[in-house]
Amino acid sequence: MVAKVVGAKRSFKALVPPLPRDEALTARVKAVCGLESVRPSESLVGSRQKMFEMDATGNMVVLGRDGSALAAFADAEFVGLYPENKGEWIRMVVLRPFFDEDGRVFVGGSTKQSEPSQPDDGWEGIWTLPNGKRCFRRDIPSDFALAAVYPDGWYKDVLLQSRSAMSLYDQAPHTKQANARLRLVLDRAVTALEKAPPVRQMSLGIPDTFVACAGLMDFRFMSGDLDAVREICELQAQITRTGLWALPGLESMMVSKSAGIIKDVGPTFIGIQYADGGGEVLRAPVQAVREYLTARAPLRGVPTVYPLVQRGEAVAEGTVLWGGAPVDCFATWTGVARPPADVNEQNQQVLLRTWAALTLGRSHDQRYIYPLSFVAPVHASDLYFQTGVQRVVLKDSPAKSMRAEGFDVAIDLYTTSQRAATFRRLREQRAKSLSQSKPVSAPRAESALG
Repeated sequence: MVAKVVGAKRSFKALVPPLPRDEALTARVKAVCGLESVRPSESLVGSRQKMFEMDATGNMVVLGRDGSALAAFADAEFVGLYPENKGEWIRMVVLRPFFDEDGRVFVGGSTKQSEPSQPDDGWEGIWTLPNGKRCFRRDIPSDFALAAVYPDGWYKDVLLQSRSAMSLYDQAPHTKQANARLRLVLDRAVTALEKAPPVRQMSLGIPDTFVACAGLMDFRFMSGDLDAVREICELQAQITRTGLWALPGLESMMVSKSAGIIKDVGPTFIGIQYADGGGEVLRAPVQAVREYLTARAPLRGVPTVYPLVQRGEAVAEGTVLWGGAPVDCFATWTGVARPPADVNEQNQQVLLRTWAALTLGRSHDQRYIYPLSFVAPVHASDLYFQTGVQRVVLKDSPAKSMRAEGFDVAIDLYTTSQRAATFRRLREQRAKSLSQSKPVSAPRAESALG
């Protein structure tokens, strides 16, 4: 009688081999990262002879969903692509922006809070909780086990071709679909880099970021921040030099609708004779400007509106006729930043600064958007990023070069939660392999000498 062996059933997962690497795409990635930049050399004879140069370049590409010039916060993806270890690795990170409760935007780690001495500890990367919310690791609630949270975004190596979570070609069930999408993202990013001018900068910068506003706006200069005050004073001085005081939506009251000659000018009116024979008298739009400003900021006083042209002056179509100050070709930011003499002058100063900031508005998605450096966002849905590319000279390590910080925006394409989780997992696997490879020592025999 044959004994029946009873035991638990074992299920074995099939080892799915990785896809073959896309060598054409890999070559394009190496080229934009400066690892295979081939340039004709005038000193060499023959059109076929080329000179190879090692010129490591870090790249950041901001992508939107539909390929438009501006990406809404929910659609924006920040793609980092940079070589490490003398080109042996090419890291690809794909990150979403994160909006915290203080109105700041973070991409990846944080230049404000990361520890440079421990760039892979993941303390400042963005993590996703089981309920879908995102936060820094330090903000993970204590009742969540660390194993229940997972790093936000993606961290891959373009050159790796093996069964690995870091490979773009791994076919494991939990990464297959994501890898297929990431290869498309990589192709879009490389295509954008190839179309962009081959201009490189010395450090990563914050992409142009805009805030959509409706109703009252949070102007940065009103908080008293010195950088914000200087920014608005420099803008006001520039507008004073050029006379470009037109407010979006009020152009019909402030701008010449056709070419003509200024026939008469007074403190509150401008008479203009148009080239087609017609003419009109334009009144200073004091009330319209006041309502425009006070609808967007809690202001006091009535703005003074000045004519910007002189009698006998020939004006082109689109010339701004009214402004918050007479044209002064020598205006400087220090001059417009001087302390006010009294409350009335202080109110006028705030009105002028607000007016200057509002001239930058432009229509998008049926709302007006303004540069982030002048207006602070209230909600993540108010934010838009300029799509495009940046190419950075990697003289220092990517840990230093692939970071940028500006008005309420911090980008760190190196210190990310994915990188931290990946290297932590590799360290654990290496420690486990070492412990399994060590021979088990036999019990030591007692000494014959007693």
